[in-house]
Amino acid sequence: MFEIALGIALCVAMGKLASADGRNGVLWGLITFVLCAASLLIPIPFFRMIIAAVVVFIAMIAAKVIAK
Repeated sequence: MFEIALGIALCVAMGKLASADGRNGVLWGLITFVLCAASLLIPIPFFRMIIAAVVVFIAMIAAKVIAK
């Protein structure tokens, strides 16, 4: 149950971070949600959510670098 709440918090946080950076917050929130849902296949609890957050954050940085 706590892991689901952590996933929702990650989606909201990444959406807010993207909005603050001038990107589409809803899109990045949905990308985070998909990665959090896909990470449920990894058998290590809580660590999988950290992996999803790091992957999305790196993807946001890469998208910003590519856009420039």
